[in-house]
Amino acid sequence: MVIKKNFLVLLEPSGVQFEVGPGETLVEAAQRLGVDQLRFGCQLGGCGRCKLQVLTGEYQHEDLSWIHVSKEEESKGITLACCTRALGDLVITQEL
Repeated sequence: MVIKKNFLVLLEPSGVQFEVGPGETLVEAAQRLGVDQLRFGCQLGGCGRCKLQVLTGEYQHEDLSWIHVSKEEESKGITLACCTRALGDLVITQEL
C-alpha cells in the first residue's frame, strides 16, 4: 500500500502556509488553494518570476533554465516554484 502524503510549505517572511499534494508543483498548489503571496508568471520555467530559495526541506525540480537559475544559485537551494515538487515540509522565501 502506497501512502500519499501532503507536505506543508511555509513562505517567509509572510508566514503564509499551504499544503502541496504528491507530485504537485509549488505553483500548482498555490493556485489550487488561492495563495496569492507566491509570485509566479508563465508556469513553464521560462520567465523566472517564481524564483525562490528553499531554506529548509527536501525537494526535486525539473530541468531549470540556466538563464534564470545558475548552477551556483541551484547549489544554494534557489529554484523555480513552477518546476519544484516537495519531498517533505519546506520553508521557502522569494526575498532573494
